[in-house]
Amino acid sequence: MSATSRLFSAVWHKNGECPCDRYHFHGAAREVYSYLKLLAQRHGGFVFASVGNITEHTKKWNRNRVPFSESHCKRVLRMFRRLGVISDRHVCLIKGRTYNGWQVLTHDRWAESYGGMCEFKEWDKFESTRKQIMGNAKCESNHENELQNGIHNDTENGTRKRQNDTQNDTGLGTVS
Repeated sequence: MSATSRLFSAVWHKNGECPCDRYHFHGAAREVYSYLKLLAQRHGGFVFASVGNITEHTKKWNRNRVPFSESHCKRVLRMFRRLGVISDRHVCLIKGRTYNGWQVLTHDRWAESYGGMCEFKEWDKFESTRKQIMGNAKCESNHENELQNGIHNDTENGTRKRQNDTQNDTGLGTVS
């Protein structure tokens, strides 16, 4: 199970409905979601806080309330956008001023219930493209890592060499 998967989960029904939309999230994701929901109450679901502001208000409660890093909050926001929890960035007019932000979508827009569970509608698509979306350099298999980094295990003694297609100083060809 990946670290990304641990931030999100399906929720068992209580009395035929999802007990709370916040229960779908854990750790940093729950902190970011709770803060976005709080801000969304002010302007009809629209949030125009900066990532720095969101980071400042999301704390690691098990570590003396130290804020999560800004890169971690950006990663969570990308996951939210991909799962349909928030919309893409757009401009909204509020009291005569324009603001750039997100629309926090309602629970029924990004989750669906069936078989006693409430799950993310876009989870299958998200999980299949998670590495590209999140920019994770880690791969589960060596073969994927070799393909991604251009490393080939084709020398006589079995050591790895990196493919290098840059031109040499003379400009007469490529070095391999």
